Amino acid sequence: MIKTTADELWRFDLDTQLRFLRITLRGFWTEAVLDRYEPILAQQMRANKLLGGETSILVDTRELQIQSLAVAERQQAQLAELKPFHATRCALLVPGALAKMQASRIGSPVDHKVFSDEDSAMAWLGLKTS
Repeated sequence: MIKTTADELWRFDLDTQLRFLRITLRGFWTEAVLDRYEPILAQQMRANKLLGGETSILVDTRELQIQSLAVAERQQAQLAELKPFHATRCALLVPGALAKMQASRIGSPVDHKVFSDEDSAMAWLGLKTS
């Protein structure tokens, strides 16, 4: 069963059977957007973790614009706060090779691997693509 929660700037698809959370992010964010997003992210990550066993998350940022430093720092701080609810594996999907290199160099409180193509990310998570 897949449960979807969506907004114009994000979408969460929680597959309870696969214990897999797909997060799709798009657009340019402000701190006001983060005020709306943060409680929903926390709720979705907790829901995924409560499914038990090995869990995985794919964060698709291919439509996300470059964010301000304040927004980026706040996103990293929230991920650190949510560490007890992190998935067993987290794949970050970026728009291309340059973004992949940049994302790989940035420190993150989340253990993750960066990909520029969805098939490779899904295979690393142990999930098949349709």
